[in-house]
Amino acid sequence: MLEEDGLLTIHLVRHGETLATREHRLCGQSDCALSERGRGQSAAIVESCAAGGDWRAVYTSPLSRCRSMAEAVAERLGIPLSVENDLLEIDHGEWDGRLEVEIKESEPEAYGDYCDHPGIVAAPGGENGFRVAARALPVIERIRAAHQAGDVLVVSHEATIRIIACALLGIDVDLYRTRLALPVASFTTVEFRSSGPLLRRFGDAVRGTA
Repeated sequence: MLEEDGLLTIHLVRHGETLATREHRLCGQSDCALSERGRGQSAAIVESCAAGGDWRAVYTSPLSRCRSMAEAVAERLGIPLSVENDLLEIDHGEWDGRLEVEIKESEPEAYGDYCDHPGIVAAPGGENGFRVAARALPVIERIRAAHQAGDVLVVSHEATIRIIACALLGIDVDLYRTRLALPVASFTTVEFRSSGPLLRRFGDAVRGTA
């Protein structure tokens, strides 16, 4: 494959560990705090970005577990920061804040449907994967319109990044939970070539953050 000059590369970064992540508790659009480990992971990602790259801008979910790291990167690199509500995590509705094992035990049918078809089936009062794709992909398109080349950092959440990746790569969004595993504090890098999006890395945790 021939290399192309002057490409735009978007680096989608999942925030560091939260207390909810550690407990396997659903945390969608609630402002869950980073754990001590998560704060260390965020610092490691800032250092990784500072180590190199043709950085042009940072885009972030408004939630503090993403925004604090995005602000640190923008300040360190001296680049613009944009807060995008449409990069929020999937809305877990009535299940937000609850342990997954407890939901599975108390609402097995609804939880089973959600796990089997998360693109179509939403948590009660929440949103499904296709709704997330409908709000998040326009953010990617705005980034592409604003930046013709260079590196752009996008700080977001587990489900949202997996859904964006599926949509860009032609994977059925309904499969995002069963086909893509995304660790905390990891990079997913997509290069936009003339032939379309090229996945350069997926779920690559910065050394020292695992």
